Amino acid sequence: MKKSIFLTAALSLLTLAGCNQSEEPRPEAGNRTLMLTARMPQEPENRLALTADGKNLKLTWDKTSDKLLLNFKYNGTYYRSGECPITAVSADGKTATFAVTIPAEIPAGATFDLYGVHQKLSNWRPNDGGYFQKVEIPNNVNDFESNEDDCITLDKMGTADNGIIRPMIYFAKTGVTAATLGTLQFKHTGWVVALHFKNNTGAEMPMPLYIQLKAPSDTFYNGDHGTNNFYFNPETQVFSTSSSWKDKIYFKINKYSWLPYSGQKIPAGEERIFYRWVVSSTLDIPPLKGNVYIDSDNETATMTPARTVQVGKVYHIYTKWDGTKFEFGK
Repeated sequence: MKKSIFLTAALSLLTLAGCNQSEEPRPEAGNRTLMLTARMPQEPENRLALTADGKNLKLTWDKTSDKLLLNFKYNGTYYRSGECPITAVSADGKTATFAVTIPAEIPAGATFDLYGVHQKLSNWRPNDGGYFQKVEIPNNVNDFESNEDDCITLDKMGTADNGIIRPMIYFAKTGVTAATLGTLQFKHTGWVVALHFKNNTGAEMPMPLYIQLKAPSDTFYNGDHGTNNFYFNPETQVFSTSSSWKDKIYFKINKYSWLPYSGQKIPAGEERIFYRWVVSSTLDIPPLKGNVYIDSDNETATMTPARTVQVGKVYHIYTKWDGTKFEFGK
């Protein structure tokens, strides 16, 4: 029974498309520009194929649009780089070269720390995250893009630049110089839920307005993200959020007109898969209750089994709706 509810496959690589966005204009280039190599997170061993389509998820660099956000630390002060565009990508897409200018405030040959993040950015609301914060004293806190709960597909975008999930990856290099930086090896920060929803009503039905997976206590930093602030410090590897809604993973499906599945329907007997990238306060995930809203709220009578997850992996949960009951299982 457990296997039919909560299955797993490795998230090795998913295509991310970055975009031009910055909290403020990119600074003028200095006189020391480096060509740095960035490598995507290593693929987990013994990766499994997705049961949905028999394909692995892939995370590769997109030369047309991906950029890095970097933060240098020198003598206790942080200096943001602005957006660093790709200059070249390897044939397999796993490694990219970026042009990076060392801030003028860091002397030639000096030792510094370097921190970086990469996440697909949104053009719709350019001040809703996607940058290292800059307050009176620049810090090392990255503000995630908002509205993760609008991002529930692998390949479909809505009309508000949301729709495709946008995992964030990061790296940290300490005590380095321009000559010793070497390759930037990125790491995963979260994991993915692939929620299978099957129409067992015997007739065509509209897409649910939303589906929620509810935990008994606060568990997920961005599970009900909305426009609440969600932060990550790559130096301390600490996550934080301004949200008080941390007890659920929320899938916005047919709730608003700008969503990729707005107004669509599911034929009788067919299944749709909705995806959410999630960062949790623990990797020991408690039992979850399901809730679907079609014409009204409907909760499952059972819960998923508790399980331990790993960052960089996909976990499949199967649900079905017969017109009156919302249940776990195929």
